[in-house]
Amino acid sequence: MIDLQQAGDDLVDELDHEPTPQARIVRRARARRRRHAFSAVTVVVAVAVLGGVVYHQTTNGSRLVVVPATNSTLPTRVTEPTVPATAPGVVERAARRFTTAHKGRVLPLTDKDISFAVMGGGGDKLIYTVDRTGTTLRLIDVYSLRVRATATTPPLSSLAFPTGAPLYATGATNTSATRAFVERLDEGTLEPVWRRPTAPDPVIAATSNLLWIQSGAALQRIDPGDGSVLASFILPTSNRVSLALTSDALYVATTKPGGGHTSIETRDPASGVVTSTLLGVEGTFPPELVPTPQGLWTVYPTGNFASMELYRVNGAVLTPARNVDEVGTNAARLAYDPALSPVLWLDRAQGTVACLDPTTASPIATITDHTQPRLIATDQSDVLIDISGFVGIFRAHDLCPRIAQ
Repeated sequence: MIDLQQAGDDLVDELDHEPTPQARIVRRARARRRRHAFSAVTVVVAVAVLGGVVYHQTTNGSRLVVVPATNSTLPTRVTEPTVPATAPGVVERAARRFTTAHKGRVLPLTDKDISFAVMGGGGDKLIYTVDRTGTTLRLIDVYSLRVRATATTPPLSSLAFPTGAPLYATGATNTSATRAFVERLDEGTLEPVWRRPTAPDPVIAATSNLLWIQSGAALQRIDPGDGSVLASFILPTSNRVSLALTSDALYVATTKPGGGHTSIETRDPASGVVTSTLLGVEGTFPPELVPTPQGLWTVYPTGNFASMELYRVNGAVLTPARNVDEVGTNAARLAYDPALSPVLWLDRAQGTVACLDPTTASPIATITDHTQPRLIATDQSDVLIDISGFVGIFRAHDLCPRIAQ
């Protein structure tokens, strides 16, 4: 692939430096040949990137100037692309332009290598990634962007790595070869410290010293040290459960099969005893639960769109405080890191990622591009975003001006 900028610079250098008449004749001939090749290649690339809106580029001193093709005198035949729109490198260049514009860096992995991920590790700044098959777990150093360790695992469905906590993982489904499970992993070697079988599709919530899981109809507190069960409760349903855990409360949202109102329980985080119950919104799936200092934010599918609801927390009592409709598609996701306050991160699942005011959910900044950015993970200072199959890491304050450096 020809580097257009370099080709233009070389051409300008040759026109500006002509020491002898003989050299001048030779270089002008070369320049004419390069101009024709340069114009044709430029048009092909522009068509691939811009979907049929044709542009060509000319040299003006040492700069490249973009001129609409309607003013071009190029022959018609060169506007027909000879390179497919999916030519190797086109999407990658667009992703790298996006990353550079937002002061980010591109990881040495693609979205095929990262289905989901978690970030953390304090001063070490680590990223743990799971590929689309769920069977390849990688540990990446944020500063060097090098893969420190790789492990082959039974299919994983989620990771949890709260600040100050161990690294946990879950395996979702039972097959003839594997069973669903929850496990604690060594943060350096990625080897299991312990693994506990569960019912299919377990849900996990953790803090620095607490671990709760939903396994079928059972809600269980697990010892982070050895994986033993410390407390167990029976839930009103064995599926459609979401959990969130803070140092002050364990939140459990359930929706009965077939739909209906969501029940949101507030439980003591240590004992698991129910302290209050709130009848939430109607839906076929429980909402995602995101505790913040402003209250408990939820995001839930409504049929065609996702909506958000804020519940004020007064002791153990939840009180509806704000509703925000149509924040994205049904697959919209919400993220919050206490150390990254005061913002919420929202992936609208429609090609935009936004940071929001945590009190009103009003957008502070929106990250959007034809590369369709997708939020992967956040931690105390960084944001991981998928950009058309390439993964970039960004400083949070470069994407959202509310965050102090």
